[in-house]
Amino acid sequence: PDILDCTFRDGGYINNWKFGNTIIKNIIDSLVEANIDIIECGFIRNVEYDTDKSVFGSMEQLTEVIMPKNKNTLYAVMIEHHNNVYSLIPEYDGYGADIIRVTFRKNEWNEARESIKQLIIKGYKVCIQPVGTTNYDDESLLKLLKDVNELKPFAFYLVDTLGVMYRDDMRKFFYLIDNNLSTRIRLGFHSHNNLQMSFA
Repeated sequence: PDILDCTFRDGGYINNWKFGNTIIKNIIDSLVEANIDIIECGFIRNVEYDTDKSVFGSMEQLTEVIMPKNKNTLYAVMIEHHNNVYSLIPEYDGYGADIIRVTFRKNEWNEARESIKQLIIKGYKVCIQPVGTTNYDDESLLKLLKDVNELKPFAFYLVDTLGVMYRDDMRKFFYLIDNNLSTRIRLGFHSHNNLQMSFA
């Protein structure tokens, strides 16, 4: 299994993503040295770029932070479908992020699916991350998985957005997804510790 570190993205909710440019580069170097498989470097959003923040206004800005890339590390960035930043994502050239993680709400899937398809065509490894996977009933989750299998992304994530899943809930969702997701697509798990359930 691969380990993904999301300090710069999820951790940014604590400090408004203002880690400091030197600290960002130092932490990336440390994560590479620790052999972390995937480093999520932050968000791409429609913003005016601040070099001290892990929120980028373009792939080029992210490239400046992560170069030179370690050949044994995959670098990721997250985009939120509702922010509609797909036009900011160029063809994959090997210098910026290797992986794009796309989050979307349940009612956004039909639009998000087409945008995700274009990211895959551009050459990125795409992780599909439905916000609040626990809000899906079995039928709607199976329908989503059928669409995902047709897209053939890099990974599909079980996302406990509110941190409310108990162990039995996690097992139920995991086995439902694992038994219906193409074996060529990686299955990821992203939990939150709001109620100490992730720790448990």
